[in-house]
Amino acid sequence: MANGYQFPYGFQQGNLLTAQRPTAKSFYPAAQQGKFGLPKPYEPQSSMLAPTMAAIASRTTQPLSTPTSVAMPTAPLARSQFLQERQGVPLPRPRPEGMPPSGLDQLRAAQLRMPAKGSPEAAGLSAAGTQLLAAGGWQDRPVTLGETLASGMQAYTTAKQEAEKLQYDKQRQALADQLALAGFQLDVQKAMQPDLTSAEKNALAMGLQRGTPEFNDFIMRAATKPQTSVFIGGDEQKKLAYQEALNTRKELKESVASTEAMIPRLMLAMDLLESGVETGRLESSLLPVKQWMRSLNLLSDEQIENLTDQELIDSATAALTPAQRVAGSGTTSDRDMNYYQRATVNMANTPEANRVIAAMQIQLNKYNKKRLSLFDDYIQDKGHDFGFGDYADEQLGSFYQRVESQEQFQQLVDDGMIEDGDVFFNGVSGEFDVFNKEAFQ
Repeated sequence: MANGYQFPYGFQQGNLLTAQRPTAKSFYPAAQQGKFGLPKPYEPQSSMLAPTMAAIASRTTQPLSTPTSVAMPTAPLARSQFLQERQGVPLPRPRPEGMPPSGLDQLRAAQLRMPAKGSPEAAGLSAAGTQLLAAGGWQDRPVTLGETLASGMQAYTTAKQEAEKLQYDKQRQALADQLALAGFQLDVQKAMQPDLTSAEKNALAMGLQRGTPEFNDFIMRAATKPQTSVFIGGDEQKKLAYQEALNTRKELKESVASTEAMIPRLMLAMDLLESGVETGRLESSLLPVKQWMRSLNLLSDEQIENLTDQELIDSATAALTPAQRVAGSGTTSDRDMNYYQRATVNMANTPEANRVIAAMQIQLNKYNKKRLSLFDDYIQDKGHDFGFGDYADEQLGSFYQRVESQEQFQQLVDDGMIEDGDVFFNGVSGEFDVFNKEAFQ
């Protein structure tokens, strides 16, 4: 300038109006570098905040112990967790022991203690909250805190009781609907079932269960006995069934008595066969000839003794043949008598066959006596004999035993299923044998 003074910031002397001024874009970097004689504005040589900043820096050298910064146990990370940490995504860390629960944890715990949605308790809480909000507004008279809380409690109790009643009514209506549906289904099933016959009504009236052997036996007998088919009633039907059982017992007793009368003849035939008497078709045809020769004194003493044994066998046959006739069957034809004769001991059979036949008839008598005793126990227990056949077969088993091995035979003897003199089928030899206890021991 003309007066010779220099201006700060390095301006040259001269006319200020004609001098070229620096632009704002070039002035700011120059001022930052201190070209105008002034210190850098952002680098003070001394500051009052330096001690404070140093103290903060010394205290923040270690990371804060927050739930998200606690070190996890030294275990290999999963691939997804590793990738998330590499990408800078913070992961939840377990809460250290002794750290008090946060407000969020307490809120969650309170939510878990809340009653279920739609329950009577939830309805009571909703009504109580509404009442407390209404009581917290403007009142035309002073209201104490106790009155406000009491009104909320009253609203809670009333709403809860109404909700419980509504819930009970819904459950009762649902149960009534189920019972009505079950009754309708039962009516449909009854409508689809055919009408019961008189025999089925009688069986059910006696207490017999459908599908059991007693029920099936009753229906089968009703098909052959008209008096059983007519519906009489529970007690009357039981009396009729008991009377029929007594009639059946009478028949069984007569059958046992008839076979019991055969035992002495059969035992005689067994002893004669064991002594070695000869039987067969040839001996049967020679029997009249031997009798004629004996009358002429043409036989020796031994031949006469053998002839006497054969005559005893023939006499036993004559006594056993009519005993096999069913009692009350009426007149028996010669053809039937021939069948009866062939079914028992006779001179035309071999000694082995006569021995088995005699033993089998004795065994049949023992079996019938056991069956009669079992029948008495059955009708005394049930009051009828329906289903007795299946029950007796289950208890007594087969009339004779079938043996397939020596071990099975020994077991049957030990269990008393095969007794001395019983007939059994030997599956090994394929023939019937008579058990001799003395020879077995």
